[in-house]
Amino acid sequence: MLTTSPLRWTQEQAIAYECARECLTDLMAICMGELASEQARAPRIEALERELFALGRERQALGVHDADRVAEIRLEYGAWIAAWRGVRAWRDSARDLVAARYPALASAAAT
Repeated sequence: MLTTSPLRWTQEQAIAYECARECLTDLMAICMGELASEQARAPRIEALERELFALGRERQALGVHDADRVAEIRLEYGAWIAAWRGVRAWRDSARDLVAARYPALASAAAT
């Protein structure tokens, strides 16, 4: 017979923890994307690799009961992610606007 054990954390704690882990994972993906786009600039590549490994260690060490750190990650890293996405969206929109307005310029930049 299967018995159930009492919950060791609340649903709110679990959701906050998973959101914090997603923030860390998202930042790791951003670092990996930046690494993939780098063109052999050693200092920048080394900094990105250090950041990537630090984020991985932080994600691994994070626990569902680390309420203060979970909240900090969601607030601080969440803001970084939103800012990065905003810059990317603005840049992509600007590129699309230039391409629509100046097709010759856009095709020259693509080659």
